[in-house]
Amino acid sequence: MGQDEAAQRCVRVRSWLTHNQDRLVSEWRAAVRQMPSASEPSADSLVERPPEVLEQIAALAGDLARGTSLDRTFEIARNALGRRGEKCDISQLLRELSALRECVMALRDRSSADGGDDADVRAIHVAIDALMAAAAERCDQTLRSGFERIAAERERVLGKLESLLAASPIGLAFLDRDLRYLRINEALAAVNGRPVADHIGRSILEMVPDVAPVLEPMLRDVMARGQIVFNSEFTRPSPRQPGELETYLATFFPVRAPSGEIVGVGGVVSEVTAARQAQEDLRRVQKQMQSILEHTPASIWVKDHTGRIVLANHRLADALGHPYEHVIGRRSEDLLPAEVAAQHNAHDAIVAGEHRAITAEEFVPAPEGVRTFLSIKFPLPGDPPMVGGIATDISERKQMEEELRVAVQSRERVLAAVSHDLRNPLSTIQFTSATLLSQLSGDQRWRRQLEIIHRSCVRMEHLITDLLDMASISAGRLSLHTKPEPADEVLREALDLHQPLADEKKVALVLRGPSEGLLIECDRQRVLQVFENLIGNALKFCRAGDTVTLASERTEDAVCFAVEDTGPGIEAELLARLFDPYWSGPGSPNGVGLGLYIARGIVERHGGRIDVRSTVGQGSRFSFSIPLAAER
Repeated sequence: MGQDEAAQRCVRVRSWLTHNQDRLVSEWRAAVRQMPSASEPSADSLVERPPEVLEQIAALAGDLARGTSLDRTFEIARNALGRRGEKCDISQLLRELSALRECVMALRDRSSADGGDDADVRAIHVAIDALMAAAAERCDQTLRSGFERIAAERERVLGKLESLLAASPIGLAFLDRDLRYLRINEALAAVNGRPVADHIGRSILEMVPDVAPVLEPMLRDVMARGQIVFNSEFTRPSPRQPGELETYLATFFPVRAPSGEIVGVGGVVSEVTAARQAQEDLRRVQKQMQSILEHTPASIWVKDHTGRIVLANHRLADALGHPYEHVIGRRSEDLLPAEVAAQHNAHDAIVAGEHRAITAEEFVPAPEGVRTFLSIKFPLPGDPPMVGGIATDISERKQMEEELRVAVQSRERVLAAVSHDLRNPLSTIQFTSATLLSQLSGDQRWRRQLEIIHRSCVRMEHLITDLLDMASISAGRLSLHTKPEPADEVLREALDLHQPLADEKKVALVLRGPSEGLLIECDRQRVLQVFENLIGNALKFCRAGDTVTLASERTEDAVCFAVEDTGPGIEAELLARLFDPYWSGPGSPNGVGLGLYIARGIVERHGGRIDVRSTVGQGSRFSFSIPLAAER
C-alpha cells in the first residue's frame, strides 16, 4: 500500500469515527449500562472518555494502514492503556472494549454512506483487538501481582501465627476435617506428653486416646454446626504424674476457608487443675465457715461499704426478727426502726472512718421488749473496706445487773438506816461503860468486863462508820470539808497515830521525803482515815522486824503519798479485787472488807487516784494522790 493510500485510509477512519461519534458514544454507554455486572461508570471507565478512546482507535488504525507491525501496534496500545492507572478495573475495560466493537460493527452495518471499505473496518477491528490484548496482559499482570501480594501476606500471617503458637503458654492446635493435627504449639504438646513433630498428620485418637472418645464427638459437632463451644471442661489422667488427674478447660471453633467452607477445627486448651482445686478448697472452707457461723451462739455479720449485709448467720436474722433470706443484701434502716438503725450506723461509721475495732451496746426491739446486745465491730480489709460484727445477747445479764443494782441500793439504804439507828444506843452503851469504868476502878473483875464492853463499842462504832461511809460513797454523797493543809504535817500526824501499834508489833515505822512547804486541798480527817486504813493493813500483815515506810513526793499538780512495807506481799490475781466492797483476801484478819473501798472513795472524791503494786515475798506499796491547794 502506498503512502497516499495509507494516508487516505487514516483520514477515512478518523472521519467516519468523528462523524458518528455522538451516535456511537450513546449506543456504547447504553450497552455498558446493560451489562449484568455493570454499575455506575467510574472515572477510570473508558466509556466516560469516548473522544480519547476513539482517537486512540483511529491512531492505531492509521498506524496499521501505514504498515506498522502488530507487535509495535500492541506496544502502542499497551502504553496508551497504561496511562489509565494502576487502580482501574481491567476486566471492566475488556467488557467495555468488546461492547465498543459491537457498537462500531452494528453502526457500520446500518450505515448506507460510503464511509470506507472493508479494509477500514478491519483496521478498526485490529485497533480494538490491540487495546483488548493490552488490557488482557494488564489483567494478567494485575492478577499475578495480586497473587504475589496474597502469598506474601499469607506467609506474614502464618509467621505471626507460628510465633503466637510458640510463645503462648496456653495450648493451641488446628486440626483438619479428619481430626488430624495440622498445627500444635509446644504448650499443648507438653500437655499431651509428646513432641510437636509427633502430632503433625496424626489423629486425636492416636495422640490422646484417653480423651478422644469425649473430644471427637464434640469437635465433629463444631464442624457440623459451625458454632463455637466455649469453656468445655474435661478431666484426664496426668501423663506427667501417674495416678493423678488433671482438669482442662477448652474452647473449640470452626476454621473456615475464604469461601466460608469449614475446613477444620481449632482449639484453645488451658489446664485449670490448680484453679479447680483452689475452688474446691474455697467451697470447703466456705462450708466450714458457714457451719461455724451457724453453730456459734453469737450473731455474726459482714457489711459492705454501702452498709448492706453481705454475710450473716441465722442467729442475726432471728435477732433482727426477719427471715434469713430477707436479711442478706439489706441495710440496717431496712430492718430496724430509724432511730435504732441510726445508732447502729453511727457505730459502723466509727469503725470504717477510724479503722479500729469498737465495743458497744446496741438495742433491737422485740415483741417481748427491747433486747440488748454487746457488739464487737471491726474493720475488714478490702477495696473498699468492709465492717464485720459479732453480737452477744446480754438482755438477761442486763436485767440481772439492774435487779442486782436495785438490790444493792436497797441493801445499802437498809444498812445506812440501821447503822444510823444503831449509833445512838451504841453511844449510850459506850458512855455508860466509860462511866462505870471510872466508878469501879478498884474492882478488877467488873473493870475487865467493862473494858470488853467498851472495846466492842469502839469496834462497832468503827463498823457503823464504815457502813455509813460506804453508803455515802455508793450514792455519791460523801461529804468533804476541804481546806489547805500542810502535806508534811498530815504525813507526820499519820505516823504519830500509828507509832504505838508499830512499837507493839516490833515493826519499824519510817518517814521518808516529807513534802515541806506544800499545801494540799483536803479534808484532813478523811485523808488521815485513808492513812489509818493503809498503815493499819500494813501493820496487820507485817512480821516483827519488817519495815513500813511513809513517803511523799510532788507530782505535776498533786502530792503523791505512799505506804510501803516489807511484808509477805499480795498475789497478783488478788490485786484486782482489793478495792471491792465486802471482800477480804485469804488469811485476812477479821473484818468486813470495806476499808480499801472507802479509802479509794475518799481519794477519788478529792480528785486523786489510788494504786497498788505488790510482789509476793517482797512486800507491797500503796500510793494515792491529793491535789495541791490553789495559790491564794
